[in-house]
Amino acid sequence: MRLTRLAAFVLLAVVFVSTSARAAVINYGNFGPIPPGITFQNVQESSGTDPVPLYGPPAPTPIGLDFDPVGFLAAGSGGTTDITDGQLNFAVKTTNTPISQISLFEGGDFSLNGITGIANQASVFAGLSMRLTITEIDNNPITPINVPVSIASFAANSPPNQFGPWNLGVNKTLDAAIASLPHTIGVTRVEVAIDNDLTAISQANSAALIAKKEFQVGVNTDISQIVPEPGMIALASIAMFGIFGRCRACA
Repeated sequence: MRLTRLAAFVLLAVVFVSTSARAAVINYGNFGPIPPGITFQNVQESSGTDPVPLYGPPAPTPIGLDFDPVGFLAAGSGGTTDITDGQLNFAVKTTNTPISQISLFEGGDFSLNGITGIANQASVFAGLSMRLTITEIDNNPITPINVPVSIASFAANSPPNQFGPWNLGVNKTLDAAIASLPHTIGVTRVEVAIDNDLTAISQANSAALIAKKEFQVGVNTDISQIVPEPGMIALASIAMFGIFGRCRACA
């Protein structure tokens, strides 16, 4: 029960993190157009807890943007707690095709160490939230439409001496948000705000570490190809086991 309450607290911190608390901002600029005409505008990252970069510069892919985080981790030992907070903000713009779905996937690995036979000595958490605001339909500016926030979380605690992969994924379709409005193309611009937290909590004689090693943004412009949530989770799990295997091989 304690772990559940702590996980809920950490996740709420992710969802309601104040933008005024953010430190320096890195603006990576624009990326695209990526076929069939997707442009990522004003991609920037910031953090309220740590120096940036945390996500690092993105690379365009056939389905969106790929980040390879370096140093995006939280670590605690001997009774300390560490929280690493990161944000990504950008807009997705198209011209002749609709933005039907935005998806996120992230993952990495974690470790928990302590004294054998003593439970709940160390804990790790990861939280993810995505806020979408539709600002254009059929290439025409509109009064912004706020889409309900998508959230996901991961939590693990001792028994000690655990090591393994973790991953999170969220996706949100946009067609329902404009179903009652007249349109011929659909959503052609949406603003994206992403909040991420990693937390490591330790007690005496224990240590906890959680690291983010992969972060991907996907954009779907074809409603017939929208990925249902269970399928996305299964694909994410397969992908992360591959990443975890590479990490173990490099260790």
